[in-house]
Amino acid sequence: MASFQIFNFSFIQIKQPVQANLFEPTPIYKMSEIWDKKQNILSDILHNETLQFHKGAKIYNHQLPFEQGEIYLFKIANNGKIKREINFTIQKEDHNPSCYVIIDNRHDCQNIAIQELKKSFSTPNQVANIIEQTLNDKLREYRLKVTINAKYSDKDFWVFANAHPLQIKEVRFHFLPPNIPDYTDALGPVLGISSKEMNGALTAQFNADEEDTLTFDENSPLQKKWTQLAGESGKPIEAKLIGSKKIHRIGANTLIMGEITDKALQANNENESNEAEYDAIVLFLNKHRRSNI
Repeated sequence: MASFQIFNFSFIQIKQPVQANLFEPTPIYKMSEIWDKKQNILSDILHNETLQFHKGAKIYNHQLPFEQGEIYLFKIANNGKIKREINFTIQKEDHNPSCYVIIDNRHDCQNIAIQELKKSFSTPNQVANIIEQTLNDKLREYRLKVTINAKYSDKDFWVFANAHPLQIKEVRFHFLPPNIPDYTDALGPVLGISSKEMNGALTAQFNADEEDTLTFDENSPLQKKWTQLAGESGKPIEAKLIGSKKIHRIGANTLIMGEITDKALQANNENESNEAEYDAIVLFLNKHRRSNI
């Protein structure tokens, strides 16, 4: 079994005009024409044979062994050197350990699963940063960008709330931009906002009255929904206690992880049949859809 950390990605419109390049003229697109096609644009980028994953000036080699139905199974390698001793002489050789990345670009899904494999990258978040910069460099000409966020469970918050009854003075919940339909379907009834009304991340802050504290109940469906939606944002819930200026950031200790069989990761477009492997990948991805909230 291979262990994966679960991320989501969301699109943001760049309102400011893109600066022109004298040597490479930037096409002019109307946002009304491309917003509904944003996932198709991403698909074109992922299919482009000239795509190079990078962070700064460093290039990370990759392969795309399998893709089907807007699910992409990548292998991304970390380029480095390894020391070996041969005949009493230390030699350095190329060493390119890789990890798997699954990008789920199905309509309204927008999730990424990154293998946790320390021998290739120190953390999945390191790979997420590489993917984010690479995609944003390509999306820039469309006046789009993506943010990639590590999901976390709301369990930590309820442990914190139960450990500090009648002590929480202030709390801030952070949410994803409400432009992902399945997320907006859940967020809308909570905040009363539609996917077309905003173009940025949301924060909701609660402050207790001067001589009172905030009350939290894990059995409250509405409060449970708030904490789950905040967990999707990748930004910890923030809280302050009575008599303290310290901000407690809650959520980083309960990142969402999942496992997938090694056999499923052997899916390859060169094979005649990948039905069983594809079904296993889809089952794995569907467990972590926002619509499950």
